[in-house]
Amino acid sequence: MRQSILKCQLPVAAGAGSFIITDPRGVSPYALVMTDDAAVYWLDINNEALMALDPAPATPHAMTWGAGACAAWDVDAGTAGYVWVFAPAAAPNDAWFHFIDLSAMTWDYNHGGVRPDTATLAALLGAAWGTDGDAVCLSQNVNANGNGNLYLSGNGAVATYQFTGYNPGVAGGTWTAFANRTAAANAGTFLSWPHSFDHNSILSVDAGASPVTWENLVWGTPAWGAWVPVPGETTAYGAGTCACTSFDGRKIYLKVSATNQILEVDASSLTITPKATLYGDPEGGSASVGKKLCCYNDNGTTALLALKHGSNLIQRIEL
Repeated sequence: MRQSILKCQLPVAAGAGSFIITDPRGVSPYALVMTDDAAVYWLDINNEALMALDPAPATPHAMTWGAGACAAWDVDAGTAGYVWVFAPAAAPNDAWFHFIDLSAMTWDYNHGGVRPDTATLAALLGAAWGTDGDAVCLSQNVNANGNGNLYLSGNGAVATYQFTGYNPGVAGGTWTAFANRTAAANAGTFLSWPHSFDHNSILSVDAGASPVTWENLVWGTPAWGAWVPVPGETTAYGAGTCACTSFDGRKIYLKVSATNQILEVDASSLTITPKATLYGDPEGGSASVGKKLCCYNDNGTTALLALKHGSNLIQRIEL
C-alpha cells in the first residue's frame, strides 16, 4: 500500500457538502471535485492538475451549498455522461438539482428547453432531509441489468427517492418516493451499488450507528430490509465516515472518520479488512457530507482519492 498527496491543492478547503467522484467503471483518469457552489474542478489524476469549471448556475435559483449535498455519476446519459448534483435547499421549501454534461464540461440546467424537475423533489423532501445524503445511479453501461435510474437518500427521514425518465428537450424526468427504510439512518450513511455481486440491490451502511449497521434495498420489489449489525463491529465509525464502491462492483471502501482508517468491505459477506491508515489527525465527528472518497483503476491497481474535511489536500491511496 502506498499513499501520497497530490501536488495540486484545492483553492477552497473541503467542507460540509464537498465531494470527489469519478466514473464508477474505473476507466477514467479524471475526477470531479466540488467544494461549494462556486468551486467546481475537473481533476486530471495522472498529471495531478486541476481545471476550474463554471460555478453552479443561479437559474432558476441559486444553490444553497452545505450539509446534505451529494452527487452521482451517470455513464448512460448524453455522449460522455452526466454528473448529477443535488443540494437539499436553495430557497424556502425548494431544492436544487442540476447536472454537468461531461461532453461539454458545462452545467446544463435547461437542456433543449427542458430542465430537470426540482419542484416535485422539493415537495417530497419537505424539511426532513437532514445533514447527510448520498446518491447512486444504476447505469446500464456499468451493468446491463441496471435500470438507469437515480436514487437519493438522506439521514433526516426514512424515504428513498427515485429519479427516472429525463430526456433532454423532451421531458424533465420524474421524482417519486420510492421506498422507506425501516428506520432513519444517522449521519455517516451512504449508498452503494455492488453491481457485480448483486445488481438487484443497493447496499447502505449506517456508519453513525453503534454498532455499525447495514441494510439493502431490493429495487425491483421495492423494499428495504431491516438494519442489521455489521459482523464483528461493536461501535460507531463516526458521522464523518464516507465510502465508495470499487470499480469491479464487489467491494466497498470506507474512510472512517473516528480512526482515519481505510476499510475494505466484501459486499457478499460484509467481511471487513483494514487496508490503510491515512496521514494526519482523524476527523473526529466532523460531518464529511457527500462523496469524499472515490475509486479508480490505476493501471491495474485499485487506487482511492480522498478529501479531508477542512483541508485543501487530496490524498491518493494505492491498495
